[in-house]
Amino acid sequence: RRRCMGETLARNSIFLFFTGILQKFQVSSAPGTKPPSIEPQPGITLSPQPYSAVLTPRDKDY
Repeated sequence: RRRCMGETLARNSIFLFFTGILQKFQVSSAPGTKPPSIEPQPGITLSPQPYSAVLTPRDKDY
């Protein structure tokens, strides 16, 4: 299978970006909304359903 030469670097960069976000912020559903659905939204590719989230800064003592 052929792949882009930068795919591994891109995957690692995305992983580090999101783990950094999760370290610094508490992620929760927006007030008055239901939790996100795990059912995919069909299309050319499968996508998650739209949802709202709130990012609250964590304490710096981690």
